[in-house]
Amino acid sequence: MIFNMMSYDKGKKVFFVVMAVLFFGALLAGVVMLLWNWLMPDIFGITTITFLQAIGILALSKLLFGGFMHNRGCKHCGDHRSKWKNISSMDKQSMKEKFMQKWAECHSKEDAKDESPGQEK
Repeated sequence: MIFNMMSYDKGKKVFFVVMAVLFFGALLAGVVMLLWNWLMPDIFGITTITFLQAIGILALSKLLFGGFMHNRGCKHCGDHRSKWKNISSMDKQSMKEKFMQKWAECHSKEDAKDESPGQEK
């Protein structure tokens, strides 16, 4: 029987990645459970949670807040960096000057409000 070594190595890597994800997920759920049970009953007077409830809280936070780690393939975030890299140095300088001018105008308006007559500091 001929055995393909490449598929064996790939299967081995997939197995270890799955095991690592499960291990770190369980570790994170355990940390959430321990912190919840240590802090929440004393601070807010609520009950303690089980390990499965901690996993549920993590899943709920993933749904509500979009994740535990930032997605490296995020088009939105990478977009700004790539655009900034492709801009010429003259354009960068022009943008910086415009920003500084707007910032100075904004702060001069705030200073004028602070110094208006009839107000004590």
